[in-house]
Amino acid sequence: MAETVGSDTRAFPRFDVYAAVSVRTGEELLILTVQNISLGGLFVLADDATRLHLPIGSSYELTLLPNDQDGGASIAVTALAMRHDSAGVGFMITNRGDGLASIIERLKT
Repeated sequence: MAETVGSDTRAFPRFDVYAAVSVRTGEELLILTVQNISLGGLFVLADDATRLHLPIGSSYELTLLPNDQDGGASIAVTALAMRHDSAGVGFMITNRGDGLASIIERLKT
């Protein structure tokens, strides 16, 4: 079962999940692993080379990809790259697709 990450004062609780996300960077499509997610954002694992393609302050189309846990549904969101660290990139979701809350519920159980 997924756990809420940290004890910070975010608007929405974050949950550790096992999921993949596609990130469109112009003509390139990256497939990355989601470490944690909330209704307000997500953190994806990314190496140094990948982080160079995702500059802070840039907006991206992200698609949470289907897996066995979420019944095959995918959902697209718009997100802003907010931070980099040695593990990856943090995104703030700026436009949620319908059904994001239900997919998070399924992923965290």
